[in-house]
Amino acid sequence: MSDPGPALKVILDALRDALARPDVRAALGDVGRYLVSLSESGTEVTGTRATPDAAAAPEASETPPRATAAPSLAVELKPSLQPMPIIGPAVPTKLRIGDSNPLEVVTRGAGIVSAREIAPEPAPPPPPARRHEEEELPDLKRVAASALLKAEACARAARGENTGSLRDQILALRAGEEAFDGGLWMCSWLDPEGRARASKAEPCYRALAAAAELGAFLRDRDRLHPGEGLEEPFRLMAQSQSMVRNFVGDGRGDDLDQLDMFLWLRTLTSEHRCRVRVDRYMRRNDVAPPEDAPGVLAVLASSFESWKTRLDGAKERRRLIGKVRHKAGLLAAGSLDTPTVWKDLERVFGDLAAIGVRPGDPEVVAALAGVPEVPAGFAPSEGLAEALRRARESSNKHDTSTDESDGERDTDHSSPEVAEAAKLLRGRVMLLIGGEVKPLRREAIEKAFGLRELKWIGANMTDASTDDFEPQLRRPETSLVVRMIRFTRTNHGELLDLCKRYSRPFVNLPAGYGVNQLAAEILAQAGEQLKTLPPVPAG
Repeated sequence: MSDPGPALKVILDALRDALARPDVRAALGDVGRYLVSLSESGTEVTGTRATPDAAAAPEASETPPRATAAPSLAVELKPSLQPMPIIGPAVPTKLRIGDSNPLEVVTRGAGIVSAREIAPEPAPPPPPARRHEEEELPDLKRVAASALLKAEACARAARGENTGSLRDQILALRAGEEAFDGGLWMCSWLDPEGRARASKAEPCYRALAAAAELGAFLRDRDRLHPGEGLEEPFRLMAQSQSMVRNFVGDGRGDDLDQLDMFLWLRTLTSEHRCRVRVDRYMRRNDVAPPEDAPGVLAVLASSFESWKTRLDGAKERRRLIGKVRHKAGLLAAGSLDTPTVWKDLERVFGDLAAIGVRPGDPEVVAALAGVPEVPAGFAPSEGLAEALRRARESSNKHDTSTDESDGERDTDHSSPEVAEAAKLLRGRVMLLIGGEVKPLRREAIEKAFGLRELKWIGANMTDASTDDFEPQLRRPETSLVVRMIRFTRTNHGELLDLCKRYSRPFVNLPAGYGVNQLAAEILAQAGEQLKTLPPVPAG
């Protein structure tokens, strides 16, 4: 035969068909494992063909002999007395026979050095589930910048001016993204109807930019948590992104800035994040009218300034109280330049009054602890004098160790803060953590604030964990949580995180629990949040 190719093809096809049969694959696996065991035991296979014994050979006869079976192959296993010399480098080879695990066979020359079965590799562990807090949010700072550029492009397009440079800037903000931005329609040639459309779209894009700027600000200030009063900002953001949808129809595709704002809101309004319900403008068939854009833009600007003022005021408040603490420490240590320090302290109190901090603020009073008597010749302002008086009263109450009996002595007359706090707490349930539970004190607090109940977990009823009172936080009727700093072992950070999780207003009480001081702390730390609570049901 000159060309063995066709014959080899027939043989290979037959082998392929045979290997498709499970029994053939299993048999080949058995043979492979058998050969491996031979290589490891150092035996060799010899075969001898059985031949008929000469003595038993049949005599010649004219009668033709009967057909006999083919001679059998006798297999004998015996130790290798003279092994074949192994020449050449070791060559590892990976083989798989049938359905068995793969084999690693190491050969050298014509001989097998070793063979071993390779265990299957374990499947890689699944990636850890991402916490909801770690979900990536769209970049609202980029959305704000892009939406402003689109608003400017709309203004130019409405005047018939070229918008090519603005288009390049918008595309540069999303460099590397493959998604098509259907919100660049205003950067192409527009007929008179298109120009009118661009004029109408301009305030909508400006509102979207303002909404994105507010969202980015709240995230930077770590205010995206339950109970932060996000209902109104989220409603405005939803309305602003919905208005842009009026201009991305007709098969143009999604506006990527509008889509980012929508995805940002959808993520944060979920049950696992801020738990804020937005009833309107988060569905495709519920589109906000573009005519409302100027009004929405004005409210967004006002809301941003209000949030900024409030949060910047809190930061300034902390800074100034820190200065009070520093000056008080200098005076308590006997500063050599006492008159100057007193004047500096007076100046700081003027700054505190300018941002609305009252002299009786508990943090201010606590910062003045240890300040000596006012020296002769220095006349403090009314505010500083009031704060010093309260600081001395507080110090006198707690000079007798950690016994809290003096904390039961309230002044005969309740302060105006008590009446103001009572308006927010009447009919509600308050949770007080720390101190020693005293029935008379509990009744006094319940009566002063008109509480439905004061649940009090004393320091001797809990350890440093939060496990003992988390069930109380979960109860829907719990409206306020107050922690006594001096008389509890509970970790502040853990408790604050729990209160955020269950949207419970939280107050740190630095000293004493008289109703006047308690009211001042509640108003200062949780007054605004209490105002957002739903009214207490009648009866």
